[in-house]
Amino acid sequence: EEEFQMAWWVSVAAACALIAALLLLYLCKQPKHRALVARPAAPKDGTLALLTLNCYLLPAVAVRSDNATCARQGERARMIAALACDPALGVTVATLQEVWGGSPAWHLQEALAAGGMLPLAEQAAWWLSPLDIASRWLRSAGGLFVAYREDVRLCWSEKDAYAVSNTRSRKGASACLLDVSSCVGRPLLLLLVTTHLDPTNENASQERQLHQLAFFVQRCASRADATMKQVLGPVSSRQQLACVVTGDFNIEARSHLYARTLLPALQWRDLAAELTSNPHPTYGCTTLAHHACTPERLDYVLGVDRAGPVAFARTEAVSVTVPTQRPGRELSDHCPQVAVLRFVPQRL
Repeated sequence: EEEFQMAWWVSVAAACALIAALLLLYLCKQPKHRALVARPAAPKDGTLALLTLNCYLLPAVAVRSDNATCARQGERARMIAALACDPALGVTVATLQEVWGGSPAWHLQEALAAGGMLPLAEQAAWWLSPLDIASRWLRSAGGLFVAYREDVRLCWSEKDAYAVSNTRSRKGASACLLDVSSCVGRPLLLLLVTTHLDPTNENASQERQLHQLAFFVQRCASRADATMKQVLGPVSSRQQLACVVTGDFNIEARSHLYARTLLPALQWRDLAAELTSNPHPTYGCTTLAHHACTPERLDYVLGVDRAGPVAFARTEAVSVTVPTQRPGRELSDHCPQVAVLRFVPQRL
């Protein structure tokens, strides 16, 4: 019996030592964030540049015949980070989808950190790939990844997993309240929400996810409104609070669901469509698309003027561009969008 107890304690000690070693490796391998002095500051002209992209970064263990075009994940992750950190674009915040974890997420995070962009803490990648994938599943990360410049202050972040999802991949929405005052040159908080909906509306899953998303935005808007006076002072105004929703909605711009629910029912505004009647498609334009289709718009940057009782400064797009990608060197099966936004006070 004593030998059994001794063996048990030795096993426990060995397991604890292994866990401690893994944690030490993880901490040692965390990316070191460089100071932003080497990167030109964004012009303080009241505008802010936002990048959004479905990155199609599946870990190798998740690649099957139906998504076999998902290759070069580490290389593409570094290319995506290079785009986000390109001084010519001046991106302040990047909202990314389909960053499912493992080494692709680590490569993305490390390259972003080298360029002076930080991930939300709860979305940070672990160095050890299997642990990272398991951790993201347990945290219901849903493949969402948000990164922002080091001169942006994070007030808080929040996550909501969709109650209904045909893919069972724990999709949902991620929200964060960012103090972007130093970027736009005046006091401003930005409530930024990103999401990824089911690929089809089977079982009305997309409609139900949209309605849950709307309630989530409303709840976060109330929290942002309460936070505003703590951050900007007691004399702050809702003209200093803005809201933008981005992501891969998997809803075609020509569809009834887009025309009936996404815009009028939720009272959100498609910022690219306000600039031109024929915005650039965001899917079906690259060689990585895993099925042939007519190029479509599935990804949007949406301005929110009001969520429940909370009114926001009006978000308008100065430009929404799709950076050119060379065939065979595409970033993803989707196209990246860079939206330059301005925030206009409106009469409340």
